[in-house]
Amino acid sequence: MPNTTPSTDRTRHEGDRFGSNDASERLGDRTRRPDTTASEKARLGRSLWNAVLAVALVGLTALSASAQPLTPEPGRVFDDSRLPTIHLSIHPDTLAHILAPRNAFEDVEYRADFVWDEGDGAEPDTVREIGFRLRGFTSRVAEKKSFKVSFNTYRSGREWEGLDKINLSASSADPTLIRAKMAWELYRSAGVPT
Repeated sequence: MPNTTPSTDRTRHEGDRFGSNDASERLGDRTRRPDTTASEKARLGRSLWNAVLAVALVGLTALSASAQPLTPEPGRVFDDSRLPTIHLSIHPDTLAHILAPRNAFEDVEYRADFVWDEGDGAEPDTVREIGFRLRGFTSRVAEKKSFKVSFNTYRSGREWEGLDKINLSASSADPTLIRAKMAWELYRSAGVPT
């Protein structure tokens, strides 16, 4: 039976009733396995990575076999011949809360109104009570923010122009503001699902 000195008692809650975290320590050297070497760790890492890639390929294969198109039709949302304006209305206090640095990584969606204006004199589309939040990772702390608009946050199943969400990317790390567009076009022309 192990010694139950005060130092052992302090660690008892981390392990089992004997105060040890490792079963091999309790059973002696006959069951103790040597520490994993760096090469074994690297091999395990490669195996894990290969498994992740295999699952991803199976997922992409299943996705490509589905009836839903992999790339959306351009429609008016993705029409390059126009430059619409998106207006978002949100309470100023709520916007201040969203933009506060301490809330940068909060994923709560707040109520807002979405207005799509094609600038052609026609009545703009308005969608009331959408979910609005910051999106991205490093862009959340950038001066120019990216946002996610969710049409179905407060009305389950609702879509606008066949979409339940839109990402409004600020492209804050791209001074040209065209790299993402060029990449999407390259993928699309190569037949890569976007």
